[in-house]
Parts: sequence; C-alpha cells; structure tokens
Amino acid sequence: VLWLLFFYRMDRAEPEPKRLVIGVYLAGGLLAAALYIPIFGYLFAVDSWLPQYWWSQLLGGILVVGVVSMAIVYAAVRVVVFDNPEFDERLDGIIYAVAAGLGVATVNNFAYVLQHGGVNLDVGSIRMVTNTLGYASAAAVLGYFLGQARFEKVPIFYLPLGVL
Repeated sequence: VLWLLFFYRMDRAEPEPKRLVIGVYLAGGLLAAALYIPIFGYLFAVDSWLPQYWWSQLLGGILVVGVVSMAIVYAAVRVVVFDNPEFDERLDGIIYAVAAGLGVATVNNFAYVLQHGGVNLDVGSIRMVTNTLGYASAAAVLGYFLGQARFEKVPIFYLPLGVL
C-alpha cells in the first residue's frame, strides 16, 4: 500500500480519482488471488519443473510467471478503467497498470508468507521489496503500451509486446 501511495503521488498534473486507482489495485489483487494458485500450482505445475535447471527457471520466470502476471494486470486495467473517461492521458495507463501490478504483488507476497509460515526478516523482506518493485516496473512498461493503445492507432501486435 505504501508503494501504491508513492506511485499515486507521482501523478501531480492531473491526479487520477482515488476510487479508480484503488479499484484497479483491488481488481489486480482479486484476479491474482483467483488465478495464481490454479494456474501456477495445477495448470502449469510450475513447482515441478521450474527449479530443476537454470534455463527452466529463466524460461518459466519470463514465459509463464511474467506473461500470466502481466495478463492479470492487463485484465484489471482493461475491465476497470480502460474505457473510463478518467483515463484521459497516456500517463494514466502507467498509473493504473502500476496500481494493478501492486495488487498482484500484494497477493503474491501474502501467499509467500502463508506458504513459508512467516517471513525471515532479512531474506523475506528483501524478497518482498524486490518482488513488489519488479511487478511495479513491469506493470509500468505495460501501462505505457496501454496508454499508447488507448490514444493512438497502433498495430494489433503492439499491445502484446507490452505484456512480453
């Protein structure tokens, strides 16, 4: 929530309505809660093949975890605010996507705490900070593409590049 406040305050020129930013944050979190365990635990069974080799960790981290996470961010922004008149400048795509990404990161961090029975203050706290900033950074890139897609005519393959 602190990171959400930090990024929200960066939009000084024309701040977005708090209700929409919080709504996108909650939508990202709810979608992550509904989809993370089924997708990563059962559909792709990521834990069974991801830690075996370094290349599978890289491949799984980018193609499975990254793409699904950003698809959740995309869905949250698309459903909650993409067609809303408040989404009225390119920067708004970044603000809303970062909010959704932070919602996903919150659920991811909460699941980590539950799976490990708590958080080790040194490793766990570093993991949570880097995880949260990683989601925010990747979501910001996706948000840039969403802002472009909202206000400019771009080719059909343009937006999926933002997810990758």
